[in-house]
Amino acid sequence: MKPRDRENMNIKWFNKFSNKISIILLVLGLLPCIFLVIYITLSIQNKTLENEANISYVVEDLNNEYLKQINEYNDAVQEQLNSYNNYLKSQITLIEEEVSKQMKEMYTQSFDNSLKTLGTIFSNFLDSEKRTLEKTGKLIASDTILKEKTASKSISLMERYSILEPFVTTQEYNGMQLWILYPPNTAGTGVEVTSKNQTYKLQKKAETYSKGYEYTKQLNLDDFLKEIFTNILEIGYLTPVVKTKSFNSIPYFIGVFPIVDPIATNTVNGFLVIIEEFENQKLLEISKLLDASVTLYDKNYNFIYSNFPKDEIYIDENKLNAKFVTEEILNKPKRSYYFQTEEFDGLYIQISKDYQDFDASINIPLETSFDLPTLTAKEVTFEIDLGLNKIIRNTIIILIILILIIIFVSYLLSRRFGTQIRNFTKNLQRLSEGDLTVEISHVTQIKDEFDQMNKELNKTISSLKMMIKNLLEDSEQIIVSSKNVDEKSKLLKNTQQNLNSLLEQIKDLGDTVSKISSRFSEKIDELISNSRKVKNATENISKISNETITFANEGKKFVGSVLNVSNSVEELVKNSSVSVDNFSKEVEKINEFVKNISDIAKQTNLLALNASIEAARAGEAGKGFAVVAEEIRNLSEETSMTAMGISDKMINILNSLKTLAQGIQETNKKTNDLGNTIKVFEEGFNNLENSSKSLTSVVNDLTQSVREQNQTIEEFKNEIQGIESQTNTTISKLNIVEEGIKADSDAINSLLEQVEILNKIAHNLKEETSRFKI
Repeated sequence: MKPRDRENMNIKWFNKFSNKISIILLVLGLLPCIFLVIYITLSIQNKTLENEANISYVVEDLNNEYLKQINEYNDAVQEQLNSYNNYLKSQITLIEEEVSKQMKEMYTQSFDNSLKTLGTIFSNFLDSEKRTLEKTGKLIASDTILKEKTASKSISLMERYSILEPFVTTQEYNGMQLWILYPPNTAGTGVEVTSKNQTYKLQKKAETYSKGYEYTKQLNLDDFLKEIFTNILEIGYLTPVVKTKSFNSIPYFIGVFPIVDPIATNTVNGFLVIIEEFENQKLLEISKLLDASVTLYDKNYNFIYSNFPKDEIYIDENKLNAKFVTEEILNKPKRSYYFQTEEFDGLYIQISKDYQDFDASINIPLETSFDLPTLTAKEVTFEIDLGLNKIIRNTIIILIILILIIIFVSYLLSRRFGTQIRNFTKNLQRLSEGDLTVEISHVTQIKDEFDQMNKELNKTISSLKMMIKNLLEDSEQIIVSSKNVDEKSKLLKNTQQNLNSLLEQIKDLGDTVSKISSRFSEKIDELISNSRKVKNATENISKISNETITFANEGKKFVGSVLNVSNSVEELVKNSSVSVDNFSKEVEKINEFVKNISDIAKQTNLLALNASIEAARAGEAGKGFAVVAEEIRNLSEETSMTAMGISDKMINILNSLKTLAQGIQETNKKTNDLGNTIKVFEEGFNNLENSSKSLTSVVNDLTQSVREQNQTIEEFKNEIQGIESQTNTTISKLNIVEEGIKADSDAINSLLEQVEILNKIAHNLKEETSRFKI
């Protein structure tokens, strides 16, 4: 450990955390105890003398006062006892009256609950009547004859009053009606109904009423039925509807049942309407069921039906508000329950039963007069020993024991905390120096904050070890990759120089080919001129033939040299293409390395952030470690930015290499075309040589030979023009390739610069990580 570090570790006794805790515990524990003991001791000493002087006087005075108060107490108790006896008698009377009142109220409430239950039974009876009507109506509506008649839309005059008669007779309903659906333009009266954007006309085609209930026919049901018809057709579930309705203050059950088509069961052809009056006979049945009298009123308080004479009963707002009323009907006390039902447009109902008054008077047999024995006072003598000196002695002993306990606990705490803090500080000091070989052991088996800090610090050390190892390995890989890239770049630079040299040769070759083409053109022109003079200068044929043979030999030699150059160019282009492909693969590998470097930089940044957090938790001892973590974090961010720049440059280089490869392929193609043209040119020279040799032996065919020679010369001329065109095109392509090579040269130079930067970063990273001990 360095001297400066030892100075940092030598903390003054008063500045130690454990000693501060001990001092605080001593101060907080001792000061209140000492102050309390001193205060209690002084107070006890002062009060002891004062109390000893007063107690004797007070005891004697208390004896006299006690005797006097006992006598007064006996007199007062006797007086209170007499008053209590009278009060008890009056309270017993009140209790008897209250109990009688409550029992009477309970009896009345129980009676009212029974009346309310009868009201519920009445409502259930109405629901039962509706359910019975619904079941019967469904059965009648499913009758085959009714389905067929409604489906046929035709009912005869005889059937109008006979088709429903069997059902009315057997079920004893007041009346039934049969309504059939027709198109809206059907003649005759009826009810028009619109449902789901369709309009129907419903006409009443059959009706039957029980004897004595013919007046039911006069009821105006059209509007009421129209609403029900519309609802059934709108819902589409073919559900029957049973409702209660009052007409002319008379309550009725009205049931409407859809009649479906016998084949298309989802099609409604008509409706069966059942009319049943809630009459006096049904009221008598309910009265027998309830064992009570029932009276019905309409919503305007008008009398409808009752078991009582009409002039004996009435209804008003007071009775409705009270609900339960005790009244005299037919000279007998009755208890009536008034309520309104939602059925029959708000019908009012009165349910009455005989009501007997309840006598609930009680007599509580309690003893109300008694006497108490008289109290007799005895003279009391006693002595008081406060034992204050013993209390003071015990308090001092407890204080001394408490001081010793506090000192012992403070010593234990200071020893425990001091040891843990010193160990933790030493470990952090070693970490700040870059020693990652330290392992923090658990000083105690207690799982407290120090144990948690040691665990987290061990995790951080392990993470840093792995990070430094990865950084060292990756830095070595970066250096190796940089060397490979550097070597490949140099090879590529040599290839670039070869390509430039090749381009210069190809340009020179193009100039030579142009010159040769010019010479060929001149010679061909001369040949054409000479051939025209053959007839007049046959003596020069031999000379011209020899010159032609010589010219053909020179041309063959030149064509051979051009063909060799063309083959060399083709081979060089192929080698360049392979080199460019290999370089592209190496660049892609470098790009993968750059991605790995970027990932490592991100992990390094995250680990550095975690290390900064742990250093912040460690406080002053972790400041050096926090500086190292911050430097690592900055280095990782710089590495990440550099990797991103290299990646961008690599992408540009790959794009340039793709363009270069395409240019090389085009050059290869044009070179092949040039070779083919040279071969054709060589064949032309061979033909020229053969023609020249045969010129001497075929003088007789001179005219024909001249014509063939002229044709061959013309073909040579065309071929030469093609060669000139191909040569110019090749030179243009070579210029494009030269520009691409120059652009690639710039990219290669930029790549070399980036490789140098990467080498510097790798060396810096290696230097930073080499100081850590793993």
